[in-house]
Amino acid sequence: NEIAVSWYRKAAENGRANAMLQMGNCYRDGKGVEQNFAKAAPWYEKGAAAGNLDCMNQLGIRYALGQGVAQETETAASWYRKAAEGGHAWAQFNLGCSYRDGKGVEKNPKKALLWFRKAAEQGIKEADAEIDKLDAEAED
Repeated sequence: NEIAVSWYRKAAENGRANAMLQMGNCYRDGKGVEQNFAKAAPWYEKGAAAGNLDCMNQLGIRYALGQGVAQETETAASWYRKAAEGGHAWAQFNLGCSYRDGKGVEKNPKKALLWFRKAAEQGIKEADAEIDKLDAEAED
């Protein structure tokens, strides 16, 4: 794993956004390096700035959880939105959760449903369950 990290680092330092994602994941998961969210977040930030949708979603998760960055639900929702609008299925699901719960955005079941449907169309099974719950609540 340490060898993989050294190659990811070289590629990331040469501007490869997917390698930036991998570096963030290595620090997030403690694979090949000691787990360190504070070191994961900057790699996700660099990848997000380079347009990597996975990095944007991961950065949203870090802000939602306060892992390696200050916990800021508005910033989390903003990153989810950027990735979701780019077509990232899990970011669409996460943005749906933000609207469902009113975290970082105003609570809005209709917008939650919209994003859950987009995620479900891409095969996110968890989104199907959320759609069913919201539909049931709407019928009550």
